[in-house]
Amino acid sequence: MNNKTAILSKTATFLRWWVLPVMCLCLMVLSYSQMALAQNGPDGVNKGSANNKVLQKPNLKQYLVDKYGIDDVMSSVYQTPNGPKGHLGTFGKISPEPLRMNMKEIPGEHGRAKAIAKAFMVEEADLLGINDMNEFHESVVKMTIANIDYTGLIYNRFIDDLPLKNARIHFDVGPNDTITGVSADLVPAPPELYAAVKKETLTEDQARKIVQRDLKSAKIAFNPSNMGEFKKFAIPDPPYVIWEVRDVYIYTIDAFTGEILKKVPNWKTLRAPR
Repeated sequence: MNNKTAILSKTATFLRWWVLPVMCLCLMVLSYSQMALAQNGPDGVNKGSANNKVLQKPNLKQYLVDKYGIDDVMSSVYQTPNGPKGHLGTFGKISPEPLRMNMKEIPGEHGRAKAIAKAFMVEEADLLGINDMNEFHESVVKMTIANIDYTGLIYNRFIDDLPLKNARIHFDVGPNDTITGVSADLVPAPPELYAAVKKETLTEDQARKIVQRDLKSAKIAFNPSNMGEFKKFAIPDPPYVIWEVRDVYIYTIDAFTGEILKKVPNWKTLRAPR
């Protein structure tokens, strides 16, 4: 083999084992990038998702700080096809002025607190994933911190009278009718959830019998008339409706089939087997 042939052979080997794989990898990365860009748009917003205005804001923290003059924002919010998901917390005072409110026209301390909280929810409906204010049920808590009175407002989200698990917005409203803090846990609600909550589910008594059978099989003593807390929840994923039972274990039960989806020890009440 002459020198020219040897050089050509080494070049072919180099191309086969190094250059061609690298080129293929680059083409794969480029193809993936183009697919993501086509789906999400140039600013990373999924064009097919609901309420996508929330992620069109270039910087969520900067948006809220600039608009309301608050001190800081903590956020893990991201967009899903059915609305935003994650936690949002604000630190600092939100006054009525950015919400274009005249508080003098609203009577009562609690009335003004409710008004400014609801005004924020309406103003930031896209950010909070709110399509229907009627889905939020309000409760009021009176608080005194360092001899200063605050009104705590909790808005739990319900889907067709079922609480959407872990979906709530909490406001602290202090002196001068200012919001001193917002804590929002955002949970998306897909169309399948709205359909599921209208279907017939197992009754509480049927869920109770499922738990009793499971405790008997584990030979754990229980009082049939005092078995802990039974709550039915809507959730954003299949099966969309569950029974949650807190007794010796914390059970998650499919509200349609009765299948025990999850069971973890409830260390506060755990009893030894008989």
